[in-house]
Amino acid sequence: MPIDEVFVSVLPGDRRAAAFEDGVLVELVFDDGDSGIHIGDVFLARITALTPSISGAFVDLGDGSSGLLMSADGPSAGRLSEGQTVIVEVVRTADAKKSAKVSTRLSAPAPTPSTGVRPPFRLRRGADPIEDLVRRASVSGTCRIVVDDAPSLAVLRGVLRDFHTSIDLWIEPQPLFSASGVDEAIDAALSPRVDLPGGGRLIIEETAALTAIDVDSGRATERSAKAAALACDLEAAEALARQVRLRDIGGVIVVDFVPIRRPQDRERVIQTLRDTLADDPASNRIAGWTRLGLVEIVRQRRGPSLSRRLANICSACEGSGCARAPKLIAGDALRALAAEGRRPGPPIAPILAVSPAVLKSLQGEMAPARAELERRLGERIELRSETGLVGGFRLLPEPPRREMPR
Repeated sequence: MPIDEVFVSVLPGDRRAAAFEDGVLVELVFDDGDSGIHIGDVFLARITALTPSISGAFVDLGDGSSGLLMSADGPSAGRLSEGQTVIVEVVRTADAKKSAKVSTRLSAPAPTPSTGVRPPFRLRRGADPIEDLVRRASVSGTCRIVVDDAPSLAVLRGVLRDFHTSIDLWIEPQPLFSASGVDEAIDAALSPRVDLPGGGRLIIEETAALTAIDVDSGRATERSAKAAALACDLEAAEALARQVRLRDIGGVIVVDFVPIRRPQDRERVIQTLRDTLADDPASNRIAGWTRLGLVEIVRQRRGPSLSRRLANICSACEGSGCARAPKLIAGDALRALAAEGRRPGPPIAPILAVSPAVLKSLQGEMAPARAELERRLGERIELRSETGLVGGFRLLPEPPRREMPR
């Protein structure tokens, strides 16, 4: 099923896009803009250390970032050596525990480095992930795109000039992601539990080694046990295929379906997985049923999963639970203020109460976005720290009107 709606929300250093198929959220893109390292970036890099135990080497990508180059992905001529200069492309971004993965097998010829250029040096940026999403969505010709930022709207109209796609500016007094149901869907995607239409459910548990998905049939139905098990597994196959795409879960995925034994029933479940994963932008392989009745899937790992990007590991439960990351909450707070600024009436004098962690984000990585919003509102945003606001924010009542310092 093709993507039929894309919502794009933009702040400086915090760009977000959400894609829907028939009202169901299927893909999320979060992009930091020009900062950071992205898939497809090409670097002139230098090997800094060899790792014989895993037949690879680490390369310096600049700004304190390193990439892992496996021997199998290295230059075809000769062995890797420390101090060697190589041209590499990023094939997987870094997460909290793993460096980015790079390869000397480039997807397209790299620009020739200018004389005197020293590694590390970025030779080419990868494709813009949001532009790539809207291009893929526009192929069907039936997609509607909504953007809440006028300059970004102009850029995307240029990208889509050869497509017959509806693209509009969001001017309503509510945040785009909140009004379109994206925020609610993101919260659901951070939960380990996914309810199925027939009463069953999925339990998704990500670990360092693999992702385990358990299928629970829920309450008994009036149908026979065999028919109920097959119906649940077919629903689960479609739902989990969408979930691994939405959550961007990579690596080995092991699924424990409700037991079914007939070969034709098992093949129906596998075919449902194949059909639903057909539109997944990441490559995947379904290994089939094991002798223990499990199904194994291997999906391309392109970077940290959605939960690793958008949530902080809970120190109180040592990783068995998670909470929204401060940067995500900071972006939500600024979007809520921007929506207030679009309401009819006199300009607002904004006061924003946030948790200490979110305050730190607004004063650090999200400071450019805060400054741009202040420019648009014509007012300084007053920040107040409230320890009790665990994982949230609130807009305080409007104080007397103040002039913005020049």
